[in-house]
Formats: sequence, C-alpha cells, structure tokens
Amino acid sequence: MNPLFDEFKSLERLCNDIYGGQNGVTLYIEDMERKGIRFAWSIAGWNSDLDMLKRVRHIRNAMAHDSGPEPEYNETDVAFIKDFHQKILTQNDPLSIAREMSKPKPEPRKQTVEIRTIYDGGEEPESPKKSRGLLAFVLIAAFFFILGAIAVVSFAISLFSL
Repeated sequence: MNPLFDEFKSLERLCNDIYGGQNGVTLYIEDMERKGIRFAWSIAGWNSDLDMLKRVRHIRNAMAHDSGPEPEYNETDVAFIKDFHQKILTQNDPLSIAREMSKPKPEPRKQTVEIRTIYDGGEEPESPKKSRGLLAFVLIAAFFFILGAIAVVSFAISLFSL
C-alpha cells in the first residue's frame, strides 16, 4: 500500500475504538461539525483540523473505492494523520479539548481560619464566657465605687458648708 493509506487505517482503528463501531474518522468529523458552532473560535486549529480530516478521508476513500488514477497527496497529509493520531492519544485533539472546556468548574473551596491562643503551661486561659462575666463584675463594682465616692464627696461638701 502507501503511507497515507496505512496511517489513515491506524487513525480509523483508533477512532473506531473511541466510537465503538465503524467509520470512526467520519464519526469524529460529524462530532466536530455538530460542536463547531460553539468551539470553532475558542479552540486553536479547530477549522484547519476539520478541513484536513475531510481532505485525508476523501483521499483515502478515493484510493479504496475509485478505479481511476490514485489521488494526489503529499507528505504534509501523511504528517497530519500521524500528528492527529498522537493528539487523540494525548487528549490534545479538538474534541478532547472541547470536552475539557465543557466540564463544570469546581467551586473554590472556602477556607476557614482557626485562631488559637498559645498556652504556656501556666494557668489555663479563661473561656470567653468567664471573661465576660468577670468584666461585668468589674464594671458593676467600679460603678458602685464611683457612686460611693460621689456620696462621700457630697457629704463632705455639706459638712464644710455649714
């Protein structure tokens, strides 16, 4: 046979495995045509890969089914088939990229920050409830102390004014 025919046969087998049937390259092309509206402009090389797949499929079909002269092809066509085969294997082909772009993006995880007091081994630190209770007691005691001081000062002023 010839190099293009052999390389295309290898690509066809790979695509058949992907699609689980026959005519895998044709099914791949049809998939690209269906998804082209959405991805043709966002995935580099989408249109050129689609055009080249159609070209090499046409050449291969002409070789396999036409009784006329063998269609013309060049090393670029053979190199494309080899490269595209490798792209599929490494999931860098247009449909793999489109599939990856279509996956829902995971929500960013919310991080919580826990603040801890360093305990030096002496007395255990008081809980926040105990601290609030102590603060309330101190404020009430200060209030009565100030109230008492005002009463004493008032009494002293009244004694000296007589």
